[in-house]
Amino acid sequence: MTQFFAPTPEYLGKTLQALRKAKGLTQAELAKLAGVKQSTVSHAENNTRGMRIETLYSLLAALDLYLNLRPRQDQARAKEEWQGNSAETFSPQIFADGRRF
Repeated sequence: MTQFFAPTPEYLGKTLQALRKAKGLTQAELAKLAGVKQSTVSHAENNTRGMRIETLYSLLAALDLYLNLRPRQDQARAKEEWQGNSAETFSPQIFADGRRF
């Protein structure tokens, strides 16, 4: 199973966005699957507003994901790999178990 690191809300938002797109879903389609508004998905992906934990779980479930808590030591590696990647070139594979796919 591929694991994705999201040490900050920005990482989480961009990871959710990349995984949504990888599944070929629009924000509206993901919102319907998760039982939330499309604007909620937009806010989550762009980190423009706080999100309730229940909303996060709904979005993760709709993407067939679950939350896995890890020690903070993985944060340094994730930040290092994130350097130089803009939202346009973001790829969730850079977070997968330290390997690149």
